[in-house]
Amino acid sequence: MGKDEGFFDRVAWLYDTVCSLYASATRRSFLVRLPALGFLPGCRILDMGCGTGSLAVHLAREGYAVIGVDCSQAMLARAEQKAASQPADVRRRLGFLLADARGGLACAGESFDLVVCAAVLHGLRAKDRLTLLHEARRAGRGTVIVQDYPPFPGPRGIDLPLLRFVEKLEGSDFDGFLAAGLHEMRSVFASVAVRPVSRSLAWYLCRGAGS
Repeated sequence: MGKDEGFFDRVAWLYDTVCSLYASATRRSFLVRLPALGFLPGCRILDMGCGTGSLAVHLAREGYAVIGVDCSQAMLARAEQKAASQPADVRRRLGFLLADARGGLACAGESFDLVVCAAVLHGLRAKDRLTLLHEARRAGRGTVIVQDYPPFPGPRGIDLPLLRFVEKLEGSDFDGFLAAGLHEMRSVFASVAVRPVSRSLAWYLCRGAGS
């Protein structure tokens, strides 16, 4: 799920190749950190903006029950292909839905033990970021993990020249997210802890309801 499902439909065939390093870092961060936070295999996880399903598949392989949601049909077609190649027990724990969380999801509140949102928010405008965050809070039971760019530029964080070029091609709200993303999360959740993952990635561990 991003700024424009048409854009992601067009680049779905190239997405896994271009994003392979990011996807690998994302998988490692979740598989290592989730058990330490008390989210053990068997938990129900909603992957909002799942793209081609890389994270969802790997979580299902570890024993988690995962529903991946995305608004790009082409992305989900690739996710379904990945799922089809998995063993039967993994396939039973894995599902994908075509939907835009900005318009609301067809699930009851608190349906999932955990909601994750990886590399999605920076691609949305402020209004859509807030809408997605509220829907993530509604769907989960208290914890939402946003993985995205760190909330600071420069040597502590991200390589601005390269990433600005990439994000310009995508048409994302890169600067808006860096400037306001953390504040927006704190307006929706009672607490938001920022945990570095790498120079270009951070976890925003969001919990509880905001004011």
